[in-house]
Amino acid sequence: MAKYPDHYAEIELPEFDAEERKELDRLYGRWGSKSWSGINLHERVGLVEHHWKDDAARQTLRFFHDIAHRENNQTLHVSSAGLNASVEVSSEGDQRSFRVGPRLDALDRALFGSFWIFDNIIGLILEHFDIEVDDATRKELFTAKDFVTLSHEQMRDTGRNDPCPCGSGLKFKRCHGV
Repeated sequence: MAKYPDHYAEIELPEFDAEERKELDRLYGRWGSKSWSGINLHERVGLVEHHWKDDAARQTLRFFHDIAHRENNQTLHVSSAGLNASVEVSSEGDQRSFRVGPRLDALDRALFGSFWIFDNIIGLILEHFDIEVDDATRKELFTAKDFVTLSHEQMRDTGRNDPCPCGSGLKFKRCHGV
């Protein structure tokens, strides 16, 4: 934060003596690269998976750990897979064009992962504080419909009272047609 004072103008940075700095570096790594918990992601999943209600939910948790986390790492980290995934080259005739940035085909997967994490955190909070939510209300509150992008054709060709093409079960006017 000291390196970018314009971004953190209102934050007062703490001062640490040499011994405090040494202890913080031991706990969190010189550049904050170690987890605050001191355990890696695989160990953390093993410690929390009993909070998921049934085998199917725990299987989904393991899926996100094994598959989605690996894919995110390959996309986000500076690796050959990450670099290749974020650069798109297209050519028409003798002309070549380059697009650099997140791949649009990975956007749905990233949003799905974010939604799943959000849904599970809310579920754990509701359970922890003994807040009862019936299945119909939960389905209405926590549906992935907000992460579905409809094409211009779908938006144009759907009547206000027709079912929304996103699959939410709501009328278009109460869903994506708002």
